[in-house]
This record gives sequence, C-alpha cells and structure tokens, in this order.
Amino acid sequence: MPDTLAHPNWEEWLNALGQATPPDRVIENALHWLLERTGAQTAFLILPDTTGEWIDIAHAVGAEAEALKGLRLRPSETLLEPTLTLGATWWYEATTSQTTPIILRKPVGGIRTGLAVPLPGIPLSALGVLNRAEPFTETEQQILVSLAPVLSVLVRYQDSCAHEQTQARMLAWFTRLPHLIGADPSLQNALNTVASAMQALGSAGGGIWLYNDERTVLLNAIRFGAHPLPDVLLGLELPQGWDMRVSEMVRDGRALVVVPLRLAEQKVLGFVSLTLPLEEPALAEWLEAIAGHFALVIHHALLYEQTARRARQLSQLYELSLKLGETYTPLEVLNEVVVAARALVPHDVAVVYVPDPQDTERLLPTLVMPANDALWNHFPHRQHSLPGYVYSFATPLSAPDLSENPHNRKEPLPSQFISALAVPLQVADRLYGVLMVLTETPRDFALAEAELLFTLANTGALRLHDLQQRIHA
Repeated sequence: MPDTLAHPNWEEWLNALGQATPPDRVIENALHWLLERTGAQTAFLILPDTTGEWIDIAHAVGAEAEALKGLRLRPSETLLEPTLTLGATWWYEATTSQTTPIILRKPVGGIRTGLAVPLPGIPLSALGVLNRAEPFTETEQQILVSLAPVLSVLVRYQDSCAHEQTQARMLAWFTRLPHLIGADPSLQNALNTVASAMQALGSAGGGIWLYNDERTVLLNAIRFGAHPLPDVLLGLELPQGWDMRVSEMVRDGRALVVVPLRLAEQKVLGFVSLTLPLEEPALAEWLEAIAGHFALVIHHALLYEQTARRARQLSQLYELSLKLGETYTPLEVLNEVVVAARALVPHDVAVVYVPDPQDTERLLPTLVMPANDALWNHFPHRQHSLPGYVYSFATPLSAPDLSENPHNRKEPLPSQFISALAVPLQVADRLYGVLMVLTETPRDFALAEAELLFTLANTGALRLHDLQQRIHA
C-alpha cells in the first residue's frame, strides 16, 4: 500500500536540478512519484499556450501516456473544462464497467476513475491522475494539491532554462554570421543561413515567406521540417496584426509562431514561421529582436539580387541593341526582340501583331514563337480584343486570368492560354504593333517584368523606325 501521507521529494528533485538533470525529466519523476503515492495508473500535466484558447498535454506518465502526451486541444474539448477555466477539482468515477469516457471528448483510452486540480499561478493548467483501483478520495486530492505548487515552480524553471538555452544557441549563431554569409551575398545563401538559425532554435519545422514584388501575396522562400503553411498566402490568412508583433496561430492542430521580418523603417518583408511554443512575453520580444537581424540579412540579399538581376538585364538589352544594329528587315528585328523576351520574361508562347494591310479592322499575327497554329489563325479586332485594346490605346496590359479579363471576352485569345502580358511596339506617336507573351498556366506578371517587356518592345520599335526612315530616305 503506498504511503499516502508522504510529502513531495523537494530535496531530491532540487539536488537533481543542481546536478544538471533536465527539468522535464524532474517533472516526469514527480509524476511517477504521484503514481506511487496515489495508486493511479496514469498521471498527466496540462499547460496552456499563449493565446489562451488552446492547451497542451505537456507531460504524461504511466498507462496510455504516449497516447496523451503532446496533444493540443481547446479546454472545451476536455472533460476537465471546469478545472481548467474555473479552478474546480475534477472528480470522475465510471458508473458501470462498460462506460469508458476519457480525458478527451474523443477516445484515447478508457477511464474508470479520475482526479485533477489546477496548478497555482498558471491559468488553464491541471495536474491529474487516472484509473485507481478504488475511487479517489480527499486524501489523494490533498496529495495533488501539495504537489501542484512544486510542479508550478518546475514548469517555470523549465521555461527559463529553455529560453536560456535558445539564447545561447542564437548567440553562437550570431558569432558565426559573418562566416555563414561569407563571400556569397545571394538570397539563397541568406535564406539557408536564416534557416540554420531557426534550426538552432530547436524548432521542429519552419519557413520564411516573403512578399511578391507587388506586395499582394506572401510566397514561401524556404522551409525545413514538417510545416503546414501553403506556398502562397494572403495576409488575411494570418493572425490579425501579424505584421506588427510576434503572434501565434494554430493550423492543422499545430502551434506556429509568426515573427514579422521588419526593417528599421517599418517596412515588412514577410515573416518567419516556427513550430515553437510562444510561452513567455520575454521570448516574444527576443524573437522580434532576432527577426530584425534576419530582416537585415534578407533585405541586403534582396538588394544584391535586384542589382545583379538589373545588371544582367541591362547587359542583355545592350546585346539586343548590338544585334538589332545588324538587322535589315522588320522580321529580323521582331525575331531578335522575341528571343530576348523569352530570356528575360519567362512565358510559353510569344506573338507579334501588326496592322493587317488588307483589313483595317484587324491585326495580323506576323511572328509566333514557338509556332502555334491557333495563334497563327487568330486575327483580333483592333478595338474588341485584348491585343486590339493595347494597340488602340498604346498601353501595356497584364491579364493574369484571361477568362476574367473584360478585353478578352468579345474576341478571346485561344483557350489554351491562361495568362498574358502585352505591350505596344511604339516610338513617340508612331505605333508598329503589339508584342504579347502568353502562358498555359496561371501567371501573375510582376510590374518589373511589364516594364522590361515594354523596354524591349520600344528598343525593337526604334530599330523598325530606323529601317523605315532608311527606306523612305
């Protein structure tokens, strides 16, 4: 028969902590002590998350322990809701041997008897035992009540140790940062470096989501481990105020910490997401400070990428101008422009429309690359079509979804194409035609791509104008 009058082994547990025994192991030792003193088969510890909406079965020992440990759910989804929310003692005794209610609303294992009390000073918490041969009595209740303050201290000490260890790992990461970045300032290297820091935090999974050029959606840039967030996100899918502070969200039953990547000028690049419990306000502040360093690393990498990309584009535009200097027919000019467009603005098919000399109401496809019969046989109206709109108003037009674009309804482009970007071939008030690129999958062309295609078209139009002037000279 267990000694139900014994007191918690304070001295033994404190000595274990002094000998560097991990706090979670000391907590589990205390739960095993509880099993011995109460004669129960299972002991468990429930702790809250920071949102105040979810609880975790953080520790469990004995029978069914593995089935209980690590579960996250709402207090209302448990039979212990009065204990978690009101601080009442939970008593349970099955009315018949056939009744098998459990700690959760959904079965994990049968319960014959149960008892639980709240931890002092920790809201939404509970210390409980299950399945004693006889019903629990006030004697076992007093044992739980005497152990609850001990576990409150151990839980807070465990949190403190975890934060100190995390800080030590991050400080070590910062000292290696110059070496990690090294001579490679590319975005991919920056993302890999930040990912290594996230792993140093001890996260089971994480990722970085960055705004697209138009700042309309957030795109996944890198991830590691299991992570439930999709590749594309709208800001509305994240917790309210996510871009102002560290916050927490639950997705597919997993807790995720969302840390904004904010620069000093308050510009938000995106966010880092970690599967890491956000248990203390101090940790939130610390993560926010770290994210500032992450944001600087990524921001400099983005600037480097933009500068390098612009340099490559200027180089290709210069090469195009040299090649155009060696062209002597309009078709040669258009061919060089389309080849350059394929390298600079990824797409599936490009087409150039010019005014139809036989039909003043129509545009004529004069170059299609690669060849496409549907486009070769597409003669759009100068006013009632998407290419016609670009030609009539001499304005670029991006259509991420051709089926929804009002200019593509009366005389639509071939149905195999989903997205398009079209620009005029124009010099001053002289209009030569329309350059259009199309994709067979959804494509949201960036503003920088529209500007680049417009520049290509203008470069080609200048050469067309020069050739025309020579003919009439």
